[in-house]
Amino acid sequence: MKETALNPSHLPLIEAHVRKLYSRLPEKYHYHTLGHTLTVVKAAKEIAVGEGLSEHEQLIVEVAGWFHDVGYAKSNVGHEELSSFRSMLTLVKLGISYDDMELIEGCILVTQLGSEPKSNLQAVLCDSDMYHLACDDFWEWSMRLRMEWEATGQATMNDVDWLKNNIKFMRTVNFRTEYGRARLYPRLQANIAKLEEMLQRSEL
Repeated sequence: MKETALNPSHLPLIEAHVRKLYSRLPEKYHYHTLGHTLTVVKAAKEIAVGEGLSEHEQLIVEVAGWFHDVGYAKSNVGHEELSSFRSMLTLVKLGISYDDMELIEGCILVTQLGSEPKSNLQAVLCDSDMYHLACDDFWEWSMRLRMEWEATGQATMNDVDWLKNNIKFMRTVNFRTEYGRARLYPRLQANIAKLEEMLQRSEL
């Protein structure tokens, strides 16, 4: 198959494939679901536009957003690598160019906690994956993660410890794009303040 650059006609095929993969997701995953992926894809498009990325660059981060967590359909261990591998299998079948696949792979792998983005495209995906922390429904997503950790045996915490854990983590979050720092960081801080207030009330 002749290689071709990623273009908008590929998106419906990619979305349909990712939705099919998520239909096989084990029930123990309450956070890393299709819903989370849809949030990341929407955030990636918003941040990409805010960063002034080209239309082609916007497609790159959108596709990376679709694939970034599909590895959970197989395992939560090394899921970034599994997600990257699954994306490459799909994109090869679509005849996507090696250059575009390399960019998408880099965006997926950088969503691993502790990774440092090496390009603005990667920074967009990092911020998209943390976008929910700056949203009004952040606590709903937090509770979904708590359920997932308990269901997968990663951790079980009481209410106070869960609040403390969230506050501690959210204080470490650094948005990597200018858009994230200007638009998302203030909302993140407001949500941290809400959690600190909840913690104060719970400790009375």
